[in-house]
Amino acid sequence: YIGRYELTANGEKTGATQTIVNWYTLYANCKKWAKEGSKVKTRMIWGLQWDATCNWLSNSDPAYSITDSSTWGNYSNNTADGHGSEQNTGFSESWKANNIYDFAGNCYEFTQEAGYTDSRASRGGDYSLNGSDYPASHRNVFTPTDANRLGSRPTLYLIP
Repeated sequence: YIGRYELTANGEKTGATQTIVNWYTLYANCKKWAKEGSKVKTRMIWGLQWDATCNWLSNSDPAYSITDSSTWGNYSNNTADGHGSEQNTGFSESWKANNIYDFAGNCYEFTQEAGYTDSRASRGGDYSLNGSDYPASHRNVFTPTDANRLGSRPTLYLIP
């Protein structure tokens, strides 16, 4: 499962999206939300999981455009209240798709996928960008030490 919300500092469902930290901190924080001894593990999302979610959203009813996410994400060209500036995850009901909040816009989301030997892949775009140019399916790379407008999304694994 992927997280319904972007990673927040304290793991709360809604709250300030964790964006002023680097990939290493985001990775460590994505891993720490499962309780010791439980049959659950949490990790940072992989690029493949992001892509599978994009495919699911684009084929759902209603379908969400993953190539122009301006109508359902926090971008500069969205018209919902609060658009064009970083918001807490879960800020707007209009920025959710199939109960997943802020999958389009708000902040780039780091993945575990390597971009090159010295970078990590990110998905989506951020609030200052245009949702038709930087939609949910957009790919980019950043160095792992970057900490500007980059967040992540945890995943949850059930252990048999």
